[in-house]
Amino acid sequence: MPNSFILIALLSLASAPVVPAPVAKPSPAPAPLFVRGVTILDAQTGHLEPFRSLRVVEGLVSEVGSAADFHPGEDDTILEGYGAILSPGLAEMHGHLPNEGEGVDYEKDVMFLYLSQGITTVRGML
Repeated sequence: MPNSFILIALLSLASAPVVPAPVAKPSPAPAPLFVRGVTILDAQTGHLEPFRSLRVVEGLVSEVGSAADFHPGEDDTILEGYGAILSPGLAEMHGHLPNEGEGVDYEKDVMFLYLSQGITTVRGML
């Protein structure tokens, strides 16, 4: 008896009309970002590498080179980095985040404070 019930359920599902899910149009990829003349903090060695340029494609660093020898591509958005230091994002592994109900403005303020100090990842202790 249970097998016939499963068979009936499968047959009724098979005869149900199939409605295709709406297909979202992919958003165009942003133009590559070219950062020129920045000082890079190498996370592996801890050394500062002055006068470097880098290209960011789809959110990932794709190339790094000397500012004198590495030039932007035709479609790159150029950001002048002279005088700036670029470092990897820091992680706060014992962060205190706002409680639920404290308001969106307060949440944004707290997250801005983390980000302003180079912290891009927060592990909340709630």
